[in-house]
Amino acid sequence: MGHSGPVFENDYQTAVVRTNLAAIAFGPKAVRRDETLFNELRNMTLSRDEGAPIKVSEAQIAKFRERRDIAKLRSEIQHTTDKLEKSRLRGQIGRIIETCKRLKLEEDRQAYFKEADRLRLQGVEPTPAPGRGGRG
Repeated sequence: MGHSGPVFENDYQTAVVRTNLAAIAFGPKAVRRDETLFNELRNMTLSRDEGAPIKVSEAQIAKFRERRDIAKLRSEIQHTTDKLEKSRLRGQIGRIIETCKRLKLEEDRQAYFKEADRLRLQGVEPTPAPGRGGRG
């Protein structure tokens, strides 16, 4: 982003993050006690790495859908006539896929940040993951 800190804070950052609401409610003691926390909250969006993956690729999601446990659950859905059982099995498939997506995203982010740190130590900016986050 090409904006200065004050421009970003005034035009892009939400007022909720800029303002310590506890200080308004509880006075100056709350300001001193929570100053570090609110400084970190204000800076969180400023230090976000725009190239980091924020979602799992469609190809990876397709691989999750091809897993043996998912295929077995789909087979069970086809062989049961109980609507409640079908619904439970579909829910189980959804939970498995969501868990796989969450774990894969965490793995991808850890790998990205490890590589990004290595590149930045060499003075090179990392390349964003196309279609999975940031400016890719």
